[in-house]
Amino acid sequence: MYVVINQELLDQKRYELSTERQRGAVADVHKIEALEQEIAQLENNKVEENNEAIAYFLDELTVDDGDGKVYNMRDLVGSEPAYQILRLAIQQGMMQREEGRIAETNKAQEAAAAQVVQLKAEKEEIHNRYDAMYEEAASLRNEVNTLRNEVNTLQEAKADLEHKRDAAAAELESANKEIERLNSQVDDLRTEIAVGAKNAVRVIDVGPDMNEMMERFKEQKKKEEENKPAIYNVNPLDNRRSRFSAQYAETDEYFEDYYMYIGKYREVQPEEAITFRAAAEEKRRNEDLARARAELEASLTPPSLQFQEETDLAEHGLDQADADGEVEGQATTAIEERLTALEQRVSILEQQRLGEAA
Repeated sequence: MYVVINQELLDQKRYELSTERQRGAVADVHKIEALEQEIAQLENNKVEENNEAIAYFLDELTVDDGDGKVYNMRDLVGSEPAYQILRLAIQQGMMQREEGRIAETNKAQEAAAAQVVQLKAEKEEIHNRYDAMYEEAASLRNEVNTLRNEVNTLQEAKADLEHKRDAAAAELESANKEIERLNSQVDDLRTEIAVGAKNAVRVIDVGPDMNEMMERFKEQKKKEEENKPAIYNVNPLDNRRSRFSAQYAETDEYFEDYYMYIGKYREVQPEEAITFRAAAEEKRRNEDLARARAELEASLTPPSLQFQEETDLAEHGLDQADADGEVEGQATTAIEERLTALEQRVSILEQQRLGEAA
């Protein structure tokens, strides 16, 4: 009964070992090794049991003659030596058969051990590839996050530039309209001086010359450049030159900004920063002077001239020639008086400016 139980347990362990090996790369190597050790121990126990069974097989073998008499192998063999020879021959044959089976089992175990080694190598390779893929995925995630942050920064910078562009376009449009209005006013004054108030309506305005328009454009660009904040000591803050640091020439204040915005500044040399404050002060005085001139011109704008019809003049005893001459003389005199007052006022402001500079 002990042999039967041992064989059932051996078959169960072999089944568990075969099932675990079929799992391939995900097989539990430690479980396979434990099962192989248990199977080897059970097989050794079985060999010992078989040897004992073989040794006493002939001793327990009996034959009935039909008359109720039982004979053992010793009774059937003529002598004890002959029985011992028969017993040893049978035992040797059965042991050779058992040894052959054990050799086949050992061969199968060696193949299984080689398979276990291969499975370990495959599992290690899969583990290494998984680690490499995990590291690569982590690196890609970091790169994606970095690129996403850069995209957000660029989008914010783009929105800021678009806002400033729209504001600059609106300011430029307003300035152009103001320039057109002032040019029109100057042209009207020139026309009145050249031909008189009465004949001014007969002059055809052919528009400014191309060279004059180009000069105005250059002057506009020059003013825009001069209005930019002056900076010095410009240094990049990183290797990609995405940001820079600098100092304002007027205040020596340190600041940082993106390189994409450097166009809104005017870079000067460090030695210019020493004298820049004096130049800025001079510029502010000039602006104050220009503002005073503009206010003066606005205050000296002449009233519109009203011309009477010929019928009204005739009622007062004036013919057409006398009326034209009188009105033209009055208009010319009024314009000359305004220009003289304007020149005197400008001369006074110029003298004040020169006195402050001295």
